[in-house]
Amino acid sequence: METAISLKIIDIVEALLNENAIDGFERELSCEFEHACFHLFYEIRKHHWYDGVIEMQVSKRKQRQLEIKGRMWVADYSNKQWLEPFCARITDKRLTKQGVWLKVKIGEYEAQGNLYDLL
Repeated sequence: METAISLKIIDIVEALLNENAIDGFERELSCEFEHACFHLFYEIRKHHWYDGVIEMQVSKRKQRQLEIKGRMWVADYSNKQWLEPFCARITDKRLTKQGVWLKVKIGEYEAQGNLYDLL
């Protein structure tokens, strides 16, 4: 299941890099970010979970790099939820055999990792 999730985000990134519009991808991409952020921020923000990104705006920064901004729903285990600024930078480095890198900032917290390591 986790493998399918990480591969799905890579497919969406490829579509967006090929100039496809974000329309139709928001819901799936939001779910993928929930999963990726849980793993990336597990040690940094224990006892928190992520419930999707809203108001996504995508920009192509370089030929193989996207930046996605919006607001992420964050919650703690007391079930309190709030919105925090969200920014993700996804860089496709597969041409140099370095994978697909995701750098995420949620509020004041930042984490990064190779999507293939999340498989």
